Amino acid sequence: HTYILISAALLAALIAVRPLTDLVEAFNTYAALPVKQALARICDVVPYSVGEISVILMIAGSIVYIIAAIRDVIRAKNKKTVLYRRFMIAVCAVLTLAVLLELSLSAGNFARSFQYKSGITGQKSHVITLYEVTVDFARAASRAGALVKRDADGVFDEDLDDIISGSKGIYDGIETLFPFLNMHDVRPKKVIFSKLMSRAGYTGFYFPLTGEANINIDCPRCLIPSTIAHEFAHQRGVAYENEANFVAILACTLSDSEPYIYSGWLLGYIYLSNALYKQDTELWAKASEALSEEVLADLAANRAYWAKFEDTTISKVSDAVYESYLKSKGQELGLQSYGAVVDLLIAYYS
Repeated sequence: HTYILISAALLAALIAVRPLTDLVEAFNTYAALPVKQALARICDVVPYSVGEISVILMIAGSIVYIIAAIRDVIRAKNKKTVLYRRFMIAVCAVLTLAVLLELSLSAGNFARSFQYKSGITGQKSHVITLYEVTVDFARAASRAGALVKRDADGVFDEDLDDIISGSKGIYDGIETLFPFLNMHDVRPKKVIFSKLMSRAGYTGFYFPLTGEANINIDCPRCLIPSTIAHEFAHQRGVAYENEANFVAILACTLSDSEPYIYSGWLLGYIYLSNALYKQDTELWAKASEALSEEVLADLAANRAYWAKFEDTTISKVSDAVYESYLKSKGQELGLQSYGAVVDLLIAYYS
């Protein structure tokens, strides 16, 4: 009982200090972020995702624990005592995990934002400005798309291992602009259950308890580089999704790697064109005329892949869960915060 009371009090205190931005920023900068980055360097010595293995073990352990608890209750003479003891152990485990996640995740979510630190603020703009920036990205993606390897169908075909190994140094350019993003390079980790991630609608995830950037390797490769850059942004303390997307795009386009440069321009074009389509379909069609055949081939392959997973039960459930998670961490736009990257792109590139 003492452990539960202490853990609950600590969790309540951590939640209570969320509005104290300066305090949270100091804790995140000098404690939480350095610890997570150190964990990432430790986990970098193994080729597989320690985070993914940890999640698998936690799920498996929970299932085994529930089965064992049910068995013990059924066999016990004093069923209430056994049930109570098993329940208290579960509460201790849940509270421990909640405190760890609050220390590691919420510290970033309620600290100073990238917009605050960088001075780049996303603002609403005229549809013509949106169109012009979309065209710029379409042209840049087309130029970059001609420099990457392609298969017989003209689809992006860079080697996956080369993409993974090529991630080293992709933040060098953006770190010169924003030194607070500086971090020792660690490799992204391939997710074993990538197909399941696709069914849930995810291309990658950052696991704060190990500091690792985990990547879905089953999805189309053209956007894997920008996904890696996105998870790298989380490793560097960029918590908000719209800001992590912007940082990923900027990091890719400022890098020296042709696959990453192309993937950055392509991801930016996708966000911009989707926003433009909602505002003016004629301007959207006109902007798409700037796309090369290579880019069109990649966009078609990307649409075909994700169409297989649309409106699946897993996808709907994961969206609902992640929507609630984002809002619980102060990202009031929820999943729409991914679209807010457009405002940042326009602010920087227009």
